[in-house]
Amino acid sequence: MKIFLLSDKLDTLLGMRLVGVEGRHIQDTHEFLKEFEAVVSSKNIGILLITQALYDEFEETVNIAKASVNQPLIAFLPDGGSIGRGESFISKYISQAIGVAGEARV
Repeated sequence: MKIFLLSDKLDTLLGMRLVGVEGRHIQDTHEFLKEFEAVVSSKNIGILLITQALYDEFEETVNIAKASVNQPLIAFLPDGGSIGRGESFISKYISQAIGVAGEARV
């Protein structure tokens, strides 16, 4: 299984390629929708990473796919503006990444 990145930032894509993650640089809505559909329907991709700005722009589309497919795991990469959002942001991010709907209480 592969990891794949859809990125609005070329430097993020290039950095991920240095560690072996393939991906696409997305420049418009049509391109995102086309690539997103291709990746979600691919049997070879186990994890789909989406940069924060693309996730924010296409949140509804991404969340519908997350709810309806088991694979790939869909997660977003926080950008520099996401730093400093506090512990609740991190907990929410992890919950979204692993598909937990609510907080577990012990």
